[in-house]
Amino acid sequence: MHGYWGNRTATIDWCENNYEITHYIAEFWNTVSNFVLILFPLYGLYWSLRHIHFSNKYSTNDRKYFKISTSLILCHIGLSIVGIGSWMFHMTLLYPMQLLDELPMILGTGILIYANYEIILAVHFFKLDQKGSKPGSLTKILSSKPLVISLIVIYCSFVTYVYLSVWKNPVFHEVAFAIMSLIVICENISLIRMLSMSKRLYAISLGYYLFGFLLWNIDNKFCSYLKMYRQGLEEFFGIDKASIESSSLKAIGLNAAVVTLKSVSEFHSLWHIFTGYGSFMCLLFLTEAHYQYYLIKTKSIDSKQMIRPVSSKFFNMYYHLNDSLIINEKQNIKKKYK
Repeated sequence: MHGYWGNRTATIDWCENNYEITHYIAEFWNTVSNFVLILFPLYGLYWSLRHIHFSNKYSTNDRKYFKISTSLILCHIGLSIVGIGSWMFHMTLLYPMQLLDELPMILGTGILIYANYEIILAVHFFKLDQKGSKPGSLTKILSSKPLVISLIVIYCSFVTYVYLSVWKNPVFHEVAFAIMSLIVICENISLIRMLSMSKRLYAISLGYYLFGFLLWNIDNKFCSYLKMYRQGLEEFFGIDKASIESSSLKAIGLNAAVVTLKSVSEFHSLWHIFTGYGSFMCLLFLTEAHYQYYLIKTKSIDSKQMIRPVSSKFFNMYYHLNDSLIINEKQNIKKKYK
């Protein structure tokens, strides 16, 4: 079926029927489900910038408040750009928009790898300093931030070049992205061990992501069965071209019921929702890791003491750290300036 954006030029056509809901969106559910990938990180960016403003405003030479790192800011921006690219790809099914979806996934994950590396490196050297130990030769090499940044840039550039010019098979992109995702998982597990962090938040993040990945695979491997289910719904409710174009209340009600029942089989759109939420929770986990390190470095807590984990109520990434300096410092400042 042809729509507003013309013939498909993308190398992938997902399981959702094209232009079924509206003439202007090729894959409706796969498109609108990207709101999770766009809005959540934008919300995280808003709160991060707010907190940076607070830190800059009240920090002094004697007292430096916790400040969210630039790498975390870039992670939120990168995730939102991935969501925008995915929205454009599924809305149009055009090849340039496909690249706008896939290539930022590589670059955004590269930024996340560096953000994890940055805090791991800081914690490692802090612990070496506490023990009075000197870093080994390998540690000295890996502690070179320009070197690590260069390696990440080289990898991302290599993947981009090969995918654009040599091997345009999406499988290559998927494997390259999977390798980077495994590196992120290993880094996150290392952070949990190094900082004695609660596993709850990361378990939520990884669980949602893996469940979304499962749905993505089902959508790919069992597409024919999912389409049979959707076709069966249309036949059961007697939906045809005439009923779709009818303006009667009965026809509108039946169409709405069928569209709703069919939407639950759009597993690729559910992949966007679950992995988008899981990715956002991963950024909250990384924020918590930075904050845990800040508390240990400022001797606010013991190095083996765990702070209260961030609430799964993600609407405010900080407000459930009731025993944290983030909340206490804000409350003390409010009292001071009343």
